[in-house]
Amino acid sequence: MPKLVRDRIVDMLKQQQGVEPNWHVATSSEYHSRLRDKLREEVRKISPQDVAGFDKFLRDSAKRYWFGFENLGRRPLNKFLDLAKVLHIFGLLRADRSV
Repeated sequence: MPKLVRDRIVDMLKQQQGVEPNWHVATSSEYHSRLRDKLREEVRKISPQDVAGFDKFLRDSAKRYWFGFENLGRRPLNKFLDLAKVLHIFGLLRADRSV
């Protein structure tokens, strides 16, 4: 079965330029996983005891992002009752501690 262009592009660039490219073709989840691993390694270099705290920070940030942008950003809150329905989640996520 022939390879797709996305599977061959790195080899094509190596042949044309003779250098390793500074980028990789990846899916969104592969990109996020690779980025998270690189950030974790940087934290480990600077302060090895903070790696667990960094992982907790990423999990908490993901929850806040989903609630604030994906959930609240897609619903109208033009009535007080609509806001009152989700107000308790601000307390659970400690919105008073975020910027």
